[in-house]
Amino acid sequence: MGPKIVNIKDRFKNKDPNKSREDVMEETINELAGLSNELAKQVYDLTISQQRLAKIIGNQNKEIEKLKKGR
Repeated sequence: MGPKIVNIKDRFKNKDPNKSREDVMEETINELAGLSNELAKQVYDLTISQQRLAKIIGNQNKEIEKLKKGR
């Protein structure tokens, strides 16, 4: 998913005539909250992935040290 641009000025300019400014703001805030939640999930997933990778690298380094000592 690429970056999402939320242009509030355009939303007000091009709003549905049947919607109030408050309706447009509410929709925008809800969309931003959803994007924020998605970003938080991605950051969490990335953190978990980094921790797993660090563990793998640590285990590989231990194995390398064992092999060096075995020589």
